[in-house]
Formats: sequence, C-alpha cells, structure tokens
Amino acid sequence: PRALYEAPLEVGPVGGADVLEYTVGAGDGADGVLVRDLGLPRSALLAVVVRADEVIPPRGSTRVTAGDRLYVLTRAQALREVEAAMGAWRDDGGD
Repeated sequence: PRALYEAPLEVGPVGGADVLEYTVGAGDGADGVLVRDLGLPRSALLAVVVRADEVIPPRGSTRVTAGDRLYVLTRAQALREVEAAMGAWRDDGGD
C-alpha cells in the first residue's frame, strides 16, 4: 500500500506545526471533492495544491483531482485528526 503521506520538507517541527504532503490517487475519496468538503479539522490548513507544474492557492471551491499534491499545515496536537481525514480519503477510494 502507498504511504498515507510524505514529509516534503526537511524543516522539522516549526512552532509545534507540521507540513504533510498527500498525493491524491485516482479513485481516492478526495478525488473530485471540493476543498471545503475534504473534512480536515479546523486546526489544519490546506496551504497549497500542486497540480502538474502549477501551484494553486486553494479556495473552498477548488476541486481536488487525481495526481494533485496537497500540502497540509497542521498543529502537532491535531496530527491524528489530519491523519484520520487522510485515511478516510484513502479508504473511501476503495484501495
């Protein structure tokens, strides 16, 4: 199975926060979903979407598609909640 997320930056914890990278697979639960409907906890922020070579500042109305790399900023205390949301994206995709 694919890793749930990748550590894209070698910055370590920054003020008690982590940056996580999630690559959306074809058929994942996040594939085709609007950012506002991703189910991320309020203490997490989808900071940027990278689609091919394009950087997209996400809005609630941004639709996530397979192949997108999502960079999520979260407080360390909310890491488990973010991992649960990402796990649901993967599980909802039928992998």
